[in-house]
Amino acid sequence: MSRALLELTTLEQVAALVHPVRRRILAELAEPSSAAEVARRMGVAAQLANHHVRALVEVGLAERVETRQRRNLLEHRNRAVARSFALSAALPLNDEQRRLLQEDVAVRHLVGAADEIRNDALALLAAGDVARHLAAVSLDIALGFCLGRRPGRAARVGGVPRRCGR
Repeated sequence: MSRALLELTTLEQVAALVHPVRRRILAELAEPSSAAEVARRMGVAAQLANHHVRALVEVGLAERVETRQRRNLLEHRNRAVARSFALSAALPLNDEQRRLLQEDVAVRHLVGAADEIRNDALALLAAGDVARHLAAVSLDIALGFCLGRRPGRAARVGGVPRRCGR
């Protein structure tokens, strides 16, 4: 059983977590899986998935939970060590680096959640069971990014002028 939260204590763990492929693999490793199973679900080469799974195990974000014989090979099944991750205060990051990392991870989680909601809605629509009543969820948000702008400078968010850093 994986923990609810793991505090990231090394820069290697942070680097692995912000890597988009490794983050997708970590999501796939919520349940014990081999690199080959992850590769099939993600539609990537088994070698690529194996490389990234090994890197996640090396930095402590995933763990080996089972090894079994499959034909003439040993299959290693791994699982993510936690469902959520937090930055340790002991990491050698300045306040701006810490803020940017937290924003990056938060935005990626938000985008991932929106994709999952959209995919679930499309699957429900494809099922075609119109006689059933389903609970509905609506998510209406506006995100603004102040990329390349200093805090306090004007930016447009959703067509509305806003100040960066607020």
